[in-house]
Amino acid sequence: MAFSSAPRSQPRPSELYPAYFDSLPSMAGKTVVITGASRGLGYVTALAVARKGAAVFMVGRRSARADEALEAIRIASTGPAPQLVECDLLDFGSVRRAAAALQERADDIDALCCNAGIMMQPDDASKDGYDVTIATNVLSHFLLARELLPTLEVRASLTLALAPNPNPDPNPNPNPTPTPQLTP
Repeated sequence: MAFSSAPRSQPRPSELYPAYFDSLPSMAGKTVVITGASRGLGYVTALAVARKGAAVFMVGRRSARADEALEAIRIASTGPAPQLVECDLLDFGSVRRAAAALQERADDIDALCCNAGIMMQPDDASKDGYDVTIATNVLSHFLLARELLPTLEVRASLTLALAPNPNPDPNPNPNPTPTPQLTP
């Protein structure tokens, strides 16, 4: 029996999401980059942060589904119009080009949501010779994060420098555990 022949059920409206969404802070002035934003959790994330006012950059292949998602997010957005940055996660060159395009088009990047994923794929190789599942789900996301790390670090350092300490510790630990340093 083939599962693809089964009719798709319609999702029922959430009883909890509207109140949860209303409790989220404004994202005005924030920039969010999301892979896999043409459907599923990535789409819901892109839609939510756009409704909260964030600038949204959808990273993925151009397709009818991506164009439909982009238009729906544009209609719902209360901030800048969302943008699609073309990227094929099965091609490291495409990932590098997308990262360069993001660094040119976005002044700052506040959040990177590595959401795209595939499963149950044939045992094929990506353009770079890796299994398509591991290339899409892990390696390309790692590469995208590495390429965007300098941009993400700038915004993170500004956020940390400006954030007040809401719970100052009256008895700081004289021997804190050192924080590991990430190197590109």
